[in-house]
Amino acid sequence: MKHNDRPATFGGRRFQYRDVNWKSDLGSLWQNWCIVSDGAPLKEVLLAQPGDVYSDIHDIDAKLLLEKPSFEKLRSEYLQLAETYEKLGITVHRCEHPQATPNWIFQRDLYNSTPNGIVLGRPASRERRGEERLMQEILAQKHAPIIGSIHKDALFEGADLLWITPKKALFGIGNRSNAKALEQLQHLYPETEFFSLTLPEHIQHLLGLVNFIAPYKVGIWTSQCSAKNRSILERAGLEIVEILAEKEIRNQRSFNWVCIAPNRLLLPKDAPKTISHLRTQGIEIATAAIAAYRQCGGGLGCVTGILNRR
Repeated sequence: MKHNDRPATFGGRRFQYRDVNWKSDLGSLWQNWCIVSDGAPLKEVLLAQPGDVYSDIHDIDAKLLLEKPSFEKLRSEYLQLAETYEKLGITVHRCEHPQATPNWIFQRDLYNSTPNGIVLGRPASRERRGEERLMQEILAQKHAPIIGSIHKDALFEGADLLWITPKKALFGIGNRSNAKALEQLQHLYPETEFFSLTLPEHIQHLLGLVNFIAPYKVGIWTSQCSAKNRSILERAGLEIVEILAEKEIRNQRSFNWVCIAPNRLLLPKDAPKTISHLRTQGIEIATAAIAAYRQCGGGLGCVTGILNRR
């Protein structure tokens, strides 16, 4: 049978190839969610609606909490935070799940939005095991472009991966993410140079040591950043802003900010020293209340699932 006579299903002349460029599927088949830099303008975020799962907790340590929060206060902060983002011109995608755990609110840990789409995490703790499955369900419902899932003997939480450009990224190896996860990311992005930092024992994520202010500009928790890690950041071509307000970093989670746009950040409202210091650097600051979120062990950067930066 000649080519022209074959049915389309067997490769005949009426068989039409799709556009093989992945980018053509983003915005049509899938949501156009990706990252060019963690210092680029923030366009879309995911916030988890807190479930009423806190009142029956008797062992806060086993549930990875610092204190038992008031559900009503936590819910109020969630609603106010969503409103704050929307007023800043950022689209908020809200999500909830009937099987949500107390730590489900920390969306940043469960995935990472990369230059080509979403990579699902694999949380390190037994308590959070299974949250990645809930996250996959939510993202699938929203037509997210999921391009990979960390698996085998790798552990990965999204706050340990920060993008400088699509060809340069920072990765934190510590309590929550291991070298096996970095190997899998390198397979996904063979043309990207990953700068690997070893995190101090008491810092849970890279985001707790390094946080973006603008493309190629980061803040560091100065007292916790070793000379070796500082040299890695400098080798990556990053401008460094020193953050020194120790009490606010530890108690108010002031370093756990969210970059809204270049030189524009969202911080906890009760961190005056950190805010004042950043403003002296020419950085614009917006604020939000997060006292109940802090009782659960995290800050603004932990709570905010990053979907899209342009």
